[in-house]
Amino acid sequence: MKIRRNWLFIFWVLSGFLFSTEIDFVHIKSYQESFLHPTDIVGNNSGDVFVLDGVNGRIVQLHLSEKTAFIYPENESIHDAVGIDYHNGIWIADTPRHRILKVGESGEIRSNIRLSSSSQPVDVCVKDNFIHFTDRNNHQIGVVDLINLENHFIGEKGESLGEFTFPGHMIQLNNSYLLVSDIYNGRVVGLTSNKSLFFKVASFGTQIGQVYRPKGIGLDSKKRIWIADGYTGLIQAFDQDGTFLGTAKQNGSLLRLTTPTGIWIDQQDRMWVVESFSNTVSVWQIK
Repeated sequence: MKIRRNWLFIFWVLSGFLFSTEIDFVHIKSYQESFLHPTDIVGNNSGDVFVLDGVNGRIVQLHLSEKTAFIYPENESIHDAVGIDYHNGIWIADTPRHRILKVGESGEIRSNIRLSSSSQPVDVCVKDNFIHFTDRNNHQIGVVDLINLENHFIGEKGESLGEFTFPGHMIQLNNSYLLVSDIYNGRVVGLTSNKSLFFKVASFGTQIGQVYRPKGIGLDSKKRIWIADGYTGLIQAFDQDGTFLGTAKQNGSLLRLTTPTGIWIDQQDRMWVVESFSNTVSVWQIK
């Protein structure tokens, strides 16, 4: 019986590798640009990509065919800010200063939205007249109504669906849903801004098809949800029902990156990945 149990255990460990689907990634380019632990990345429809290099207090503007530019917010510090979004300008989750900043591409400050002193925004997602942000200190999703100038919050600290433990990166899935990396609960969850529905896209674990420390989230042209795992280094795809679709591979081997955090997928299905501990942004074509 002991031998049988050992074989069952080995089969269980290997099954994630034997039955997983691998999706080809082709390396295009890598940037370093004197980054110092960059954390997040976003792009716009013009082909510009913006990297939040918060330790250096700047935003680095990348473009595959143009020269790199550096954006320093005018008269404001973004040192150690963590999250970034783009919606008619650059939005920054300014974590240590308890605020959301909107910055123009010349560095001008367009909005300075102050949050409560207990809030520590990690990421920001702007859609129409609403700002959503993850709050790692209060373990909530904050919602700012820019028209009515009202705030409300979703969730509290916990492990149940609808609760969070150190929520991190987030993206807008469509007009109704948000996806959030619930980091210490080891999952990615979807929710509506009116709290009417919560659902789980990926679950905790270190095997293929699971996430341990989910970080960046991206959506490609095939509507696949890609999740970067900062612990395992894997980039994995799921559908909107939570079904595992595959893992990124390069030259026939699993692609494991160095502490991937933020990711951005452009209109040509190129994935831009912040590899924080290697101070690199790598660019990959999804096949």
